[in-house]
Amino acid sequence: MPGRIFLLKDQGLLEPMIEQPYSSEALLQKLLADYPDLLAGEQINPANPRRWMLVSREFPVPGEENGSGVWSLDHLFLDQDGVPTLVEVKRGASKEVRRRVVGQMLDYAANAVAYWPIETIRERFEAVCNAAGKCSEDEVCKLLQSDEADSPDQIARFWERVRTNLQAGRIRMVFVADVVPTELQRIVEFLNQQMNPAEVLAVEVRQFVSSGSRLRSLVPRVIGQIARKAPVEATHRMSEQMFYAKLEAATADKDLVLVAKKLVDWLEKHFMSVDLCGTKLARYLPKLVHAGHTYVPLAVRSNGKLGVRLKSLVGKGTFQDEKVRLELVKRLNLIPGIGLSTANLHGIQTCELAALKDEQSYRQFIAVLEWFLNEVRNSK
Repeated sequence: MPGRIFLLKDQGLLEPMIEQPYSSEALLQKLLADYPDLLAGEQINPANPRRWMLVSREFPVPGEENGSGVWSLDHLFLDQDGVPTLVEVKRGASKEVRRRVVGQMLDYAANAVAYWPIETIRERFEAVCNAAGKCSEDEVCKLLQSDEADSPDQIARFWERVRTNLQAGRIRMVFVADVVPTELQRIVEFLNQQMNPAEVLAVEVRQFVSSGSRLRSLVPRVIGQIARKAPVEATHRMSEQMFYAKLEAATADKDLVLVAKKLVDWLEKHFMSVDLCGTKLARYLPKLVHAGHTYVPLAVRSNGKLGVRLKSLVGKGTFQDEKVRLELVKRLNLIPGIGLSTANLHGIQTCELAALKDEQSYRQFIAVLEWFLNEVRNSK
């Protein structure tokens, strides 16, 4: 008997939605290309949910160096750490989903690691973006969600991470089906036990349709993680000591290092988390999650700059009102040496961290951060 989920509608009406198979593999493939979130990145890594960028559908896989495509991979995605994610899509009713698709995927993975030049991947991605009327650099920026992502250096480093991951065999293989058979689940779990640093997963995307096909719900579930020895790790981490060493080298100012440490200590006490990311230009990014929104208002940079990330506030809580973002800028501009523009309330602005070396200015800055936190916590 088909499964059911229920939609609670207005006036207390409960509408059943009946599980239905997809009419074709092509439909499921298109849905995955159009809606990469169906790969359920928050289930793959709850602590650091995976975000996805589609490189291309039907990506050719060569069987020898400088060879043409012998096989065709259904989808190639990249996550925010530059980990290539190879995706094959089959319907659960297909016998191929049980055995043959596993052999196909292993063929693709083995030859991709050996024979995929990063230049080919990047060129294919740029061609797909151009055909869709998109800017490839903008797409990378959206994936990285970084205040420095729009710089050529940051984008170049991202593609270099992709190259490094490929060379190290740090890839992710994902089988997608409407129903994942028990046989495939056992194979995925076995492979995950044996393979490192590669990761193997299955994602079941069940489809539920309401009466008359007026509404459709897609429910993804990740399978195979229970036996995973270790998650795919991001490449290259910056340490706290390296950050402050870079800051001192860039500014030749030991007093500025002390100001940065004091500020970061305060941020770690008052925000939910403070992430340290980047290599050439490292950044401390304080994060706060409230009412379903993630706020990353600030970046403390290793080049001695402060990044005021107004773009992180757009469309969120009270800050969706441009007047509130303007109020934030005006409060910051009361601090000598800040000097932000009131004309740019949607992007990222920078000022000198040295403006906070004066104790009074530092206290004013902390007061603005406290005002910001109150605005967020009072938002809906």
